[in-house]
Amino acid sequence: MRIITLTFSLLLLFGCSESPKETANSNNEETSAIDKAKAEGISETQIKGDPEIQEIIETKVITKDGKKVTVQKKVNPISGKTELIEVAPDAPTVTIDESKTTETKMIKVDFSEVYGQILSNFVSSSGNVNYPALKTNRQMLSQATQHFEENPPEASWSKNEKLAYWINAYNLYTIELVVDNYPVKSIKDIAGGKPWDKKFIKLDGKTLSLNDIENGIIRKDFNEPRIHFAVNCASISCPKLLNKAYTAGNLNSLLESQTKRFINDNSMNMISATKPEISNIFDWYKVDFGNVITFLNKYSDTEIESSAKISYKEYNWNLNK
Repeated sequence: MRIITLTFSLLLLFGCSESPKETANSNNEETSAIDKAKAEGISETQIKGDPEIQEIIETKVITKDGKKVTVQKKVNPISGKTELIEVAPDAPTVTIDESKTTETKMIKVDFSEVYGQILSNFVSSSGNVNYPALKTNRQMLSQATQHFEENPPEASWSKNEKLAYWINAYNLYTIELVVDNYPVKSIKDIAGGKPWDKKFIKLDGKTLSLNDIENGIIRKDFNEPRIHFAVNCASISCPKLLNKAYTAGNLNSLLESQTKRFINDNSMNMISATKPEISNIFDWYKVDFGNVITFLNKYSDTEIESSAKISYKEYNWNLNK
């Protein structure tokens, strides 16, 4: 792409009154720029209309036909006219009627920031948490919780954006609860054996408990049984805590892989065709799974017969450390 630099009088651009001498100088500069463009093989019409020659003054996200698109607002250096141009890789440039679009607020929460650093630095690939090291780095937890407190979900967020936020929040505040009470052998040693009822989480203008997040928000609003393999209760028998954050983009793939991973983990479930011994999670939250055998067979490497007799494994509440 050839870039043509066009120089103009500031007074001309802003429509201020000019002396005849100033006007003449501006006209000469414009003529000179056009002549230079023509010498480069670019027509005056192209200069006045080609978006590639226009100056970018703003990049933003808008909603067009119900979909979010990235656009650039450009100004024509000759006419001063602005246009909204859709940014689409390997696609023709499209000019959008800005009056028919709505601007979308960019989401402030970047889960790969402090919270993601906590997961990558203090959680192993097998889901074990280094609570002693986190206790000595308590400031990182404070920064992460502050980030979540300052950026609660908004109505404009998508369903996946909201669900990713609440899953991450549940896991983050579970870690914080354990760290602030460490050393303990089990999360059930906290708050008189009822850690999930302790109201210590300040989000969305409310003071919440872990149960409020899981049962009053996630389960109530999202109807997604796979979340039981994403939220982590800081215990050995819980599904493994991932050492990276959930986002709107990776949410579905991670929920799928976490569900399959948990169901086929022999330390969590002993799957057989006729006598599967499975996690108590499938008993405690059976209303979320519908027919448990049908749900298990969607992910299990071993097919369970419909007449199989199910039993449940003893749950190990020792810390995931």
